[in-house]
Amino acid sequence: MPKGVSRRATVPGVPPARFHRGTLVCEEYELRVTARCLREDLGERYPERVEMESAQRYEIVRAFCSKRRESPTGTGTVGPAAGERTLHALRQGHDHRGATWFDREERVVWLCAYGTHRSGEADDAFQHFAALRQNGLIYPEREDYERLNDERAERFVALAPQELAELLEAAEEKTGQEVRAVIGGVEQLGLLVVVVETLDELFVACSQAALADPTRVSIILTGLCPDRAWDDWDFVRELPTRVLRAGEICFSILRERRG
Repeated sequence: MPKGVSRRATVPGVPPARFHRGTLVCEEYELRVTARCLREDLGERYPERVEMESAQRYEIVRAFCSKRRESPTGTGTVGPAAGERTLHALRQGHDHRGATWFDREERVVWLCAYGTHRSGEADDAFQHFAALRQNGLIYPEREDYERLNDERAERFVALAPQELAELLEAAEEKTGQEVRAVIGGVEQLGLLVVVVETLDELFVACSQAALADPTRVSIILTGLCPDRAWDDWDFVRELPTRVLRAGEICFSILRERRG
């Protein structure tokens, strides 16, 4: 197993997820806990060192991973609904309460706050959440996103080679059909293999963000065709089977047919 990548977490009826550093990587998004919540609500002295798998010792974190894997949002809100900034209540047992937020742009569900439910008491969880909201402290901050980006880069390097090989094998088995997967827990990739006379043409649809990151796009293209150079790839305007989505780019390359 790649360094830093932990065991898979399974929940019946839900696609498998994977622990990596401070994240539980799900199929379409990630689960993380804010540094403020770890430090102030859960009592962790060094939140930047806490890994999600070890944080399962906290009941609220176990509930967070189990319930938000099934759905990134809950049924009740913490405070009034606020569109994309709506906080959702996480309830576990009689008195464990959390506040979660789904950052759709970054595809991360954050456990933003935790407290115990003591209805009518000054230290009730929902009183705590309200104070954090009023003081602008409940949402993730810069340090949370800095760690997120660092760990995503590390995870991509660790996981991409094997996952690219698996996705390419699937594309070769389904010639003429696009296959898709999230590579390294970061990059949504589409692969398509079509027959061109005695050759195969491989199409790779990825995000424009991949092109902005030389390391990421190099890992993708080299992982798919390790014996070919960057100049061997062409930019194309669309896949043979569809037009590109907003924010998507596409490469293609001719190669010897395999098998």
